[in-house]
Amino acid sequence: MTTTYTFKCAYTKLGIAIAPSVAPLCTVVDAANNIIANAQVTTALANLTGVYLYSYSGADDLDLIGKFSTTDISVDMQDLFSYTPSQIVNRLDARVSTRSTYAGGDTSGVTAILADYARRTGDYSTLTAAQVWANTIRTITGGSFSPIPASVTVVQPVAIGGNISIVHGDDYKYADNRALEWSSAVWPNLAGATITFNVIGYTPITMTAPVAGAGISQTVRLEMTKTQTVFPESFIFRVVATLATSADVVTLVIASGHCFNS
Repeated sequence: MTTTYTFKCAYTKLGIAIAPSVAPLCTVVDAANNIIANAQVTTALANLTGVYLYSYSGADDLDLIGKFSTTDISVDMQDLFSYTPSQIVNRLDARVSTRSTYAGGDTSGVTAILADYARRTGDYSTLTAAQVWANTIRTITGGSFSPIPASVTVVQPVAIGGNISIVHGDDYKYADNRALEWSSAVWPNLAGATITFNVIGYTPITMTAPVAGAGISQTVRLEMTKTQTVFPESFIFRVVATLATSADVVTLVIASGHCFNS
């Protein structure tokens, strides 16, 4: 049997999809670090800028890792890895037309699958009248039952995203219409809170909350002087608030930044 392993990657520049000036090559190794395919030509997707594919056909159940590499130094990352290649497996050993027609037998498994589908969706069109009656929800007088899982919606108080790009040595002041702002309707009440912009290895910068209060969409604002915009080219930052009402420390934003250093 043969499996086709498809590796995928996506290139960006400043977080925006882009095709590198030099198309990437793909090298594939297995979990034992044996090179399976070295510097192979990749295929670009015409309808998705910056997306490249490479397919390798080999033995079944291989544990493979693909590495896409380009010599274009302007992209965010020259090397991209694909750890979970999709597998296209042909498991048929004969044409379907050569298989014998069904001659009868135990269909209880099929009936059970149809009944379970009907209970979960309310669509009983695939069942006979007897099966509908047998599997309709009725008063439980004994035995056991399996409840249908409910849908769950997660509301996250920390905004993952809100990336920024700044220029080394520039001022970012509200008076110049250059302040940086983030907003959310799920943050705790920020009225009176102490809010800071934090980058590891740098002095926290005090922020303000021009729009703050309970039950509303709130806004936090960052102003910086030219002596503060001295971050490395790429960095991770957090916006952290110490609440006035409880002294609780809460992270409002975690994102990445890019500082253009001339």
